Amino acid sequence: MPYDPSLDISIRFKVSSHDVWDAITSERDLKRWWPGFDLRLKTQDGDKIAVPAGKRFDGKARRQVKLKITKVDKREEIRLSLHSEPGDFDSELRIYITELKNKTRVRVLESGLPSNGAGHRIVAECRDGWRDVLSALSDYLDD
Repeated sequence: MPYDPSLDISIRFKVSSHDVWDAITSERDLKRWWPGFDLRLKTQDGDKIAVPAGKRFDGKARRQVKLKITKVDKREEIRLSLHSEPGDFDSELRIYITELKNKTRVRVLESGLPSNGAGHRIVAECRDGWRDVLSALSDYLDD
């Protein structure tokens, strides 16, 4: 059976799904909490954006990720196709927002990461990058 490197991270916030949605889709809010975020984001199918990715373990230049929004269900889901450089690989990102009793869960799923020799390292880098981003979001929503 082939190995399909992926990551799956969930975090819960003690705020409404509306507040979480605004924090991750509002340009004003994004600039307040996302490390290094400085671009215009519209949450509509087909939008394309580019962002710097997380730290690399090998000390080389940070990855640049080009994103294309492929699906948006307001306050529920955002799907994106990603292309990462260097490394020249494509992956799919799904962000789910679920309203729970007195809290909201955010689940980040990234699949289609490289299965070559660098696959485990890239998965670890992506996982650590998402942990940093979700930690910053948590700090922002706790304020």
